[in-house]
Amino acid sequence: MRSFTGTENYAFPTHTDIVQRICQFRQGLSVLSGTIKNREFEPIILSTNTCDTNRGSRLDLLILIKSAIIYRSRRATIRNLWANNHCWGQLNVRHVFVLGTMKNTSSLWSKLIQQEYRLFGDLIQGNFIDHYYNNTHKMIFAIRWAVAFCPETRWILFVDDDYFVDTRLVSNFLTQLDPRLTSRLLIGNVYAASPVYRRGIDRSKWTVSYSLYPYHTYPKFVPAGFFLLGTDLALDIYVGSRYTRFFPFDDVFLGLIMNKLLLRPTHKSEWRMQTSAQFRTNQSFACHGVITSTQQQIYWKAAHLHSMCLHTVDQLSVL
Repeated sequence: MRSFTGTENYAFPTHTDIVQRICQFRQGLSVLSGTIKNREFEPIILSTNTCDTNRGSRLDLLILIKSAIIYRSRRATIRNLWANNHCWGQLNVRHVFVLGTMKNTSSLWSKLIQQEYRLFGDLIQGNFIDHYYNNTHKMIFAIRWAVAFCPETRWILFVDDDYFVDTRLVSNFLTQLDPRLTSRLLIGNVYAASPVYRRGIDRSKWTVSYSLYPYHTYPKFVPAGFFLLGTDLALDIYVGSRYTRFFPFDDVFLGLIMNKLLLRPTHKSEWRMQTSAQFRTNQSFACHGVITSTQQQIYWKAAHLHSMCLHTVDQLSVL
């Protein structure tokens, strides 16, 4: 019987039969043996009832918004626009903001975050420093939380807090998907055979050493700032992450795990990352680089997305 350790083109440690481990995990057996240590970051803030529903129905969508402690104003705006659970038409939606810590977190910031959590209850925070090269830790922390506390949701949407999201277009996209296929999909704007930047040759934050990654290209991956993940696959990815050596770029790390599972991400051009200059109202699913409340509201009003809200939002929440 063939073991699932990934394709030979992009074999990456550890060389463990992940599918066998996933089967064991789903049977309730322990899979801790052989896992990479120091991968589980303890939660500082842990919302456990986010996905409880009064309707008693299954959630359609869980939005995991990657943010940082200092971006309180971004969160305040987003809560009342595309992260508003009532502004997705008939979809049953929940959201949380995913945070790490600061290198020197003052008592003031800690109090402000605790206050924000008490007011809105939509934060989860892991005990890792928020840094570009820790985005992989943040992503896996979020997936771990989602599969533990929101296992019944159909979809998980990952978004960075400097994005604007068109709730109508994404909602329409989700309702048109075949429900028989969705739980095992990873959907985004797929990058294929992306070149690897090398230290000493390229000047880029994306440079890596040969010792960490010996290949000239990466396996197929989707940008981590905006992608859609089926919940069943999320569980497999979490288990797979426990047997995959750390890689600093979260989107590539996700691609390496998919390669180990012998799966490919699904390309949809609608999920292409758009800048403000490229963004077209009612055509683009999302826009990257939207960092002010004014920009968010301009796009929201231009797309007439208030009509998607089941309850009117009169004003933005202010912390």
